[in-house]
Amino acid sequence: MMEPADLHRRIRSAAAETPYWLQAAGVPGMSVALLEGGKTRDVLCFGSTDAQGKVPVTEATIFQAASLTKQALLYAALKTVEAGKLDLDRPLASYVEAPFEANDPDVGRITGRHVLSHTTGWPNWPPKGQPIKRARPIGGEWGYSGQGFLYLQTALEGIWKEPARAYLQRLVLDPLGMRESSFIWREGYAKTATRGFDPGGNAPEPWQPSEVNGAASLHTTAREYASLLQAFLDRDLRRRHSGVFSSQVAIDARIGWSLGWGTAGKSLWQWGDNGTFKAFTALEPSRGLGIVVLTNGLLGQRLSREWVNAWLGTDHPAFHFRWVAM
Repeated sequence: MMEPADLHRRIRSAAAETPYWLQAAGVPGMSVALLEGGKTRDVLCFGSTDAQGKVPVTEATIFQAASLTKQALLYAALKTVEAGKLDLDRPLASYVEAPFEANDPDVGRITGRHVLSHTTGWPNWPPKGQPIKRARPIGGEWGYSGQGFLYLQTALEGIWKEPARAYLQRLVLDPLGMRESSFIWREGYAKTATRGFDPGGNAPEPWQPSEVNGAASLHTTAREYASLLQAFLDRDLRRRHSGVFSSQVAIDARIGWSLGWGTAGKSLWQWGDNGTFKAFTALEPSRGLGIVVLTNGLLGQRLSREWVNAWLGTDHPAFHFRWVAM
């Protein structure tokens, strides 16, 4: 842990209070990466990877990023656009090698833009064992859909003629130096990955994905995820992909969604919820600021709220949104 004098003044109070917040929320541990000037400034670790407080969280601790995975798939999609292989306004059906399983006669109209702005009209996930079924019109109101990201993942497989694991490694993890991160379970994670806990200290069996889920399966550290955030703060990327940084669809009076990110004023954001793993990330591109919070507890978003608000100096609207479980 850094000495208080070494911490940025905005987060000194949050750092001092975090041990209490962890205990009060029943969250064993967390890791936070802070970006300033478009670069990673600090990585802070608190608490433990076990309910007894015996094994401390370190910079090497692997967390489930949950829905923060979507920003990694977004980055891969943007690199595919830059390669001239993906048009976000062309139906994804034209890229897939086999028809995507969906109980939807209009699936052939869905584009990458619809997926990234969550306007496919699909629900988040279909009932287990059933194909996806439309919930609202395509391109209409916002409706969060992880299943839409699986469709985009499949289209990118068709474009690159390789499995998602391969193109995500080549387009995202390798160039960004995310060597300890993976979209599938690694044997080494048995030693480095934390489990997730409920407030009573109970931990379900960890999810060990054997296949990529481009909406939820990224395992990573706060420092390595910050490398992805640095990429989104890069001026050239912001110039090439302006739609990523401006709202495409309104959700309510304060928040909306761009091509891949939630929006709130000048801020971009995304929450993550894999049950006992909660995560949150936010960027303010105009100020070069960014933050990612990874926690191993069911009530981890209570910690995210304190840290995001402290670092950005605001009461972030996303934490008043019903989708962000607190």
